[in-house]
Amino acid sequence: HINHVSGPPGAKTDVHSHPGSEAFYVLAGLLGQKTPSGVSYAEAGQAMNGHGADVPMEVFSGGVADLEQLVMFVVDATRPFSTPAKLD
Repeated sequence: HINHVSGPPGAKTDVHSHPGSEAFYVLAGLLGQKTPSGVSYAEAGQAMNGHGADVPMEVFSGGVADLEQLVMFVVDATRPFSTPAKLD
């Protein structure tokens, strides 16, 4: 599954998890991802490896320009695509 996603500076997702792995490729702006392991960033032209299944995360536009990215998912199709989660 591949999504083309964009958002203005400061936009963020709710904390959630997916039933599989994902990876990001940033087309413009600055991608931020917060997980229990900390916060990671990727700039335009960079890729960011995601994580394994069921890891809680929040993804956000961390720069001063709009974020535009491709998000690639490999998930268990027998489970819901996204599940609300909490970051501890």
